Amino acid sequence: MSAGGPSKAGSLAVMCGTGELIIRMKLIRKLHRTYKILQNKVQSHDITHRSEDEKREYMSYWAKRAGFKTFVETGTYLGKTAKHISAFVDRCHTIELSQGLYEAAKEALAPYENITLYQGDTAIILPAILEKLDEPALFWLDAHYSAGPTAGAEARAPIETELGTIFRHPVKDHVVLIDDAREFIGMNGYPTIKRLKKLVRKTSGGYKMIINNDIIIIYREDI
Repeated sequence: MSAGGPSKAGSLAVMCGTGELIIRMKLIRKLHRTYKILQNKVQSHDITHRSEDEKREYMSYWAKRAGFKTFVETGTYLGKTAKHISAFVDRCHTIELSQGLYEAAKEALAPYENITLYQGDTAIILPAILEKLDEPALFWLDAHYSAGPTAGAEARAPIETELGTIFRHPVKDHVVLIDDAREFIGMNGYPTIKRLKKLVRKTSGGYKMIINNDIIIIYREDI
């Protein structure tokens, strides 16, 4: 060993110290993530839940307020929302990922001539619908997994992809309603409300986001 050079014992001590520092930093990051999740959970408890009928009445309110002729839904489920809103618009497009729910909804919605039902991924079907849309529309985004027979348990909630598709559309006077605001706490594939607000602010081109009793509303203030 040359004079003044580091000893093996010294190098080992440095390595041990570095290892402990890395472990502590990982623990701090983990605790921070846990804190943020708990913080979001607390915030979610401040949201008043609406019944399914109240949610549909709220959709009707927006359809009449802005005079929308087109309604686009992601997450058909059993088709009750599409049935309800079809009385207030000229055209209703609804997308269901689950094959089983699609078949059930197909039978239930058969008598409604102004409802078009699609089976598949909203990432593929929603852009195809918007490509043919040349007027403002009312959107109800509810394709995120919600247990039971709904599909998508192993996937991230598709909401950010869906919003990106809508924000890129040349028509900028849509109204977007998103169900289950209480679930957006950064768990189970859902982004946080904070992340959604940032997405809207940076990429929507002028839309505003608010929350009203478990429904996220994205709209332009001049509507």
